[in-house]
Amino acid sequence: MPKQRREYYEKVRLIDTFSISVLIHVSAALEHIPNSVRLWKETVNLESSHNDARILLSRAVEVIPLSVELWLALARLETPERAKAVLNKARKAVPTSHEIWIAAGRLLEQEATSRPEKSLEERNKELEAVDKTIEVGVRELRRHQVLLTREQWLKEAERCESEGSPRTCEAIIKATVAMEIEEEDRLDTWVGDAESAEAKGMVGTASAILAYALKVYPDRKSLWRRAADLEKAHGTRYVPLRFLFSDGIANNIPF
Repeated sequence: MPKQRREYYEKVRLIDTFSISVLIHVSAALEHIPNSVRLWKETVNLESSHNDARILLSRAVEVIPLSVELWLALARLETPERAKAVLNKARKAVPTSHEIWIAAGRLLEQEATSRPEKSLEERNKELEAVDKTIEVGVRELRRHQVLLTREQWLKEAERCESEGSPRTCEAIIKATVAMEIEEEDRLDTWVGDAESAEAKGMVGTASAILAYALKVYPDRKSLWRRAADLEKAHGTRYVPLRFLFSDGIANNIPF
């Protein structure tokens, strides 16, 4: 065997031996500190088997049922159908977590858009479940005295957009953008929110905000122009405004 190959195999052997040694030590530590989220995460990260990691996380959420981080990690390793069951259990275990509700919305969005053979009607019906899930989530969080601010919800919407979940972003906007605003301040606030989102490159968020504002103020020419400018600058791929323009044109947009 060539010397270079022998050296390579020796390095691999040492790495494997080291990994096994670390796993043994971390597992032993878990026996003494079973409620350590960090130790559970380290143990899972050391597992090379997807199935073994899933089994470990299933055990972890039994031991630490209030860890949102562990619940979400487990859901990510499951199939979509099993992930739904995991998130349902997570909501019952941690009813004050907005992250779990958002994860549920994103999972529904993923399912709705993952199979191209679905009809448009079928896909839209499934996407409506995303809106309903976020709406119910916001209501349930309030019932449990979890009061995120508008700014916090806007950040969550932007995060969903940046991570590839535009419909969940839109659902968050529709459920929360009218919070904490006096009626006379709504229009200026929403335009400011949209401009701020656009400036950060969060065009989907800006589109969702303007689409919501146009449903509340359908006769405001300046708002339609602002929406048109957004579409002109960034294209027509942002669904909320695209659908609104279709409806608006049919009903004579007040330009």
